[in-house]
Amino acid sequence: MSNLNAPSSQHTLAGWLNPDQLPPQGAAIDIQLESVHAGEELTVVLADADGTQLASKSLPVNHNDQNITLRFASQFFTKGSGKLKVYYTVGKSGPSAALEFDISGGFTGGHVVDLSAQRVPVFYHNGTIKLPKNLPAQMHFARPLTGATGYKSSNASVATVDSAGNVSVLRNGSTTITATLAGGSKEQYSLTVTGLVGLEILASSATLSNAEKTCKALGMRMPRQSDFALFKSAYGSQMGEWLPDLAIWGEAIGAGSAWTFHPHTAVIVGESSENGALRQVAGMN
Repeated sequence: MSNLNAPSSQHTLAGWLNPDQLPPQGAAIDIQLESVHAGEELTVVLADADGTQLASKSLPVNHNDQNITLRFASQFFTKGSGKLKVYYTVGKSGPSAALEFDISGGFTGGHVVDLSAQRVPVFYHNGTIKLPKNLPAQMHFARPLTGATGYKSSNASVATVDSAGNVSVLRNGSTTITATLAGGSKEQYSLTVTGLVGLEILASSATLSNAEKTCKALGMRMPRQSDFALFKSAYGSQMGEWLPDLAIWGEAIGAGSAWTFHPHTAVIVGESSENGALRQVAGMN
């Protein structure tokens, strides 16, 4: 397997490239190389999702060229043209891991933020999102419209948008982002958010049996041990700032026990679910 880093680009965000935001000289591709590659030839390839090459560029690597930026012309990034990728070889090494991105349809083209691969955890309490101290960068993107005087999200529980067109996604679902122009006309795009791992507090205390019934009635499931581990990694004991000093029920293990997660100590453990034990109830959505 190649140990070459994937290329990057300032013109891609959350897996998307908007042709309307490209400068006249095209999309910049940034590559970081180790000094061992000095004197070798670098070849950078732009390809479609099937691997068909659309363009390539080759140049020698100078002794002081560890950070290289080159550009592909804007004509390769037409609105709604689907997924593209960029990778490179240097000397006999490669190909590198690929930078993959979709081409949006401009401001009015639909936008999808799929965070399934990142497994980004989001905690909800009393219907309000409670974010970890270090919010993943993938939950933000910018999509401004030239001449817009304001923006609005039709479903602010899914995503919010500020006065500059910067969007923050909050939960899985769909919303419409509308931009208002100076003359009063409007343009909009649909936004779909998928892949967020959401944990929501449903009750302050209940038995395991009632917790399972509550989750099922709401179309949710009980948290698994792996879910608790994910939230422990992202939040630690931060959830204790918002929750009572009582563990949260997880799915049953068997033999009268179930996983629990304590929001104040961030301890995950198997506990007895017998004798009417009460714990907080959370569902996964």
